[in-house]
Amino acid sequence: MDIKRLLKDRFVEVLIFAFILNVICLVLIRQLNMFVHGELYNYGLVFSVEWAHDFQSNNMMLWVFLEGASALIILSIIPHSQYSIKPSKTSKWLGFLLPTLALIYQSISIWALTQMNDIVYNRLYDFGIPPNFDWRITYSPLSSTLLALMLIVLIVLIIPAIRTLEIIEIEIVKEEEEISEKPEPKKVKSKKRSSKKKSVSKKSSNKSTSKKKS
Repeated sequence: MDIKRLLKDRFVEVLIFAFILNVICLVLIRQLNMFVHGELYNYGLVFSVEWAHDFQSNNMMLWVFLEGASALIILSIIPHSQYSIKPSKTSKWLGFLLPTLALIYQSISIWALTQMNDIVYNRLYDFGIPPNFDWRITYSPLSSTLLALMLIVLIVLIIPAIRTLEIIEIEIVKEEEEISEKPEPKKVKSKKRSSKKKSVSKKSSNKSTSKKKS
């Protein structure tokens, strides 16, 4: 696959941009986890299964679905690049389905992040965290940046999905127009056959009348 030709496709560039942003998000998630499970204990956080289990469950969900979205973004590059070189139904439908699945995965990962933030901001006060802004100075910029980048990726993924959907709709309309513009087949053969049948019937009737006369 020609890399220069691949990078000329603006929709491929959009997908690569989305993938890079998700990689940055994965790095920020790691920093977020290190802060919660490290620095927050210095502010008085007491470990408890009550908050740790829910936080870890949402954290795992965030990792799984964000990595899944990133993988689907990379896979989406293939049908989009193939369609620009040689359009086909397979590349067309995959170019729509893969970014759409990536959108769903990205949305679930954003939901998981909001659940993690809810635990940190609302539930950790019951486990020793003081209600001050000392720890928020570090946590809030990290979580806000992470959420903003994930939302940007979500919006960016709409572009290739809509592009292929528009292509599909245009081609469906063209196919319908071609079908409607096709002339109805002329029934020439049937007329010829009917005329032949008439001539045969006439001949047979003439023969029968001649026999009667004889």
